Amino acid sequence: MTADRPQGRVPLALPEDRARATAALLGGCSLLAAVFGASCGSSPLVSGKASLDASPEASVDVSREASVDVSGEASSDASLDASSGSSCSSGSAPKPPPATDAGATSQEAIEVQWLALLDQAFGQYLRGDILVYHGTMKGTATVPTAPGADLLPDATIAEGAALASLAFRPASASDWDGAPNAPAPFVDGNQAILTVHSSAGDQFDDPFMVFEQPESDPTMTATGGIVVAPDTNPLRATCIGCAPNLWARPSAIAFDLAATGTFTTYGYGADGGTTSVDQPVNATAAVQLAVVPACTLRFDDFKTLNEVNGPDGLTGAVGLYDFVLTGGEWVWHTGANVVTKPPSAHPLCDGQSFNYTIDLYVNAANPADYGVRNYVQEPPQPVCAF
Repeated sequence: MTADRPQGRVPLALPEDRARATAALLGGCSLLAAVFGASCGSSPLVSGKASLDASPEASVDVSREASVDVSGEASSDASLDASSGSSCSSGSAPKPPPATDAGATSQEAIEVQWLALLDQAFGQYLRGDILVYHGTMKGTATVPTAPGADLLPDATIAEGAALASLAFRPASASDWDGAPNAPAPFVDGNQAILTVHSSAGDQFDDPFMVFEQPESDPTMTATGGIVVAPDTNPLRATCIGCAPNLWARPSAIAFDLAATGTFTTYGYGADGGTTSVDQPVNATAAVQLAVVPACTLRFDDFKTLNEVNGPDGLTGAVGLYDFVLTGGEWVWHTGANVVTKPPSAHPLCDGQSFNYTIDLYVNAANPADYGVRNYVQEPPQPVCAF
């Protein structure tokens, strides 16, 4: 980092649903709690950089929780072999952020947490952990209705431009929320998840579809409905032999599929009790996608990719709609309150906390150049028990 980087103070004005989504994304503080036994206050606390002089290119590797072998059966160079177009010709992809230990200062722990979320938002794409594709898509999907309600017309996505991500992670029970009897290969083990965003809407109204394949049987493909990010899009329909093997990390993806399934909706009966109905659902989708180097993506592309990356909706990465373009960089001036010692009992005020502010930045011309700076910690303040 250099001393002459501009410092940005950015307004946090978002549509109401965006603000809620960003708040949900920025709710974690496990690292600071692990280091200090601290807890987050009402403001979000997430990831950052190990020190103000540390760079994303630091050669420190850290293990991640719930990590997945993204290469499937291929070698560790699979992303280059099967998806050569995903790598950039010059420069190095940022390394995962360094780890902290029990001896870390509060500044170090906070900066590492913020940098970890920047790594999720940018680093994992730039390293090829998640592949990115451009192309076209179109699709239709049944819109489930509550018991006794009139049926709704199918949701549709007209053929048009698309931006997609292909990620690899363990299966999640929430992927099949509302769909009874999910096929066993989708419940356990690792999943390849293709999230395809249509450009048919406006900046805050882009519909998307999700396609998932289990590592144990990539001949099976599951999909959900057509929804607008950051809503969840649970899986509910399947087909066999209808899409190429996503675990091969293909450089191009093309399919024209039709999937069927059952989705359970719930309502209230005349007696006030809960009622449910299993509805048949269908989905069709046609995509033509080609892998692209993540270093060529615009900041707005990363915004879209970080809205959702699977059926369960939110990515867990930092919300990029809070960044403002300032002097050739995208900057977010943010902060939080951290409780380092909770109060012992009512009505005592023997707890302690502090407020801090920090800047996150991303080079507009080079998304691999990102980090945190300008950490300012205010004096400790008492915390009372109520």
